[in-house]
Amino acid sequence: MKNHQFYRSFIIGFFLLFLLISGVQAQSTSGFDILRQETGARQTAMAGTGVASINDIYALFLNPACISLNSSNYAGITFIDQILDIISGSVVFSKPVMSDYVIAAAINFTNYGTLDRADQSGNITGSFTPADYVFSLSAASNKFKRFKYGFAVKGIYSRIDQYTASALAFDAGCIYSIPAQNMSVGFSIQNTGTSIDGFIDEKETLPSNVRAGLAKTLAHLPLQLNLDFYFPFKKTGQENFYWSLGGEFTVSDNLFLRWGYSSAGKYEQSELQGGKGAGISFGIGLLLKKYRLDYGWRSKGIAGNVNALTLHVTY
Repeated sequence: MKNHQFYRSFIIGFFLLFLLISGVQAQSTSGFDILRQETGARQTAMAGTGVASINDIYALFLNPACISLNSSNYAGITFIDQILDIISGSVVFSKPVMSDYVIAAAINFTNYGTLDRADQSGNITGSFTPADYVFSLSAASNKFKRFKYGFAVKGIYSRIDQYTASALAFDAGCIYSIPAQNMSVGFSIQNTGTSIDGFIDEKETLPSNVRAGLAKTLAHLPLQLNLDFYFPFKKTGQENFYWSLGGEFTVSDNLFLRWGYSSAGKYEQSELQGGKGAGISFGIGLLLKKYRLDYGWRSKGIAGNVNALTLHVTY
């Protein structure tokens, strides 16, 4: 009975937080683009899905509860070749503490390439490199048999030439497992918080959102399917509802094939210049003892393609 009361209170709390932040964010557009970008090669290959995943540490960027079953020390590094001249990456460390909790620390960065600086007359006066950084600390619990939950705090820093902006954000999530169905259901609230400093006078608003989804392993086929839904608190030109479907086929204990499609691709297509493949993704994973190497490719339509590489190690 106590467990049922806890689950009910937890869900009610999430719902109230959703309503509160929806009202706060409803009058502005959002910034801090780094919070919308891919964070790992497996997620890139599977169309950004993973909110209900409990076997991938990099899914903590979608739902902090995803690290709850990590029973070993873990380190991971990712490099992502984004569209245009944009590159990004991350470093992640996690560690189980006591018997019921896991903690993690991560650094994400995005480099937007070198841009020319010009005066009001258009004369080139130099160059600068815009960049974003996210520093995060996460904690998750596996105290309950089927119900996992986690929280994360994030500091965001952006620089454009001599101008800077910063913000503080929070994530919270939960996963409920259904072993009889080889299925789990996940839910998370991301990027709730506030801007601390703006670039000049106006502060950027965080791209707050809700994610919900499920992960299911088929009974007679070594295939895991992930279905995720993304709900922004405010629908703008950058923020729209979309869904994503991803799959991972286990060829052997050491080889994984992945694919995905995201309906967000329809916002990235261009009828005049093609881009009909926007939203499609695929990738591969190789496991060798304590090391795993993942590669993911995702089409962004006319804007280009994303290539991601992640190296994992447990120790």
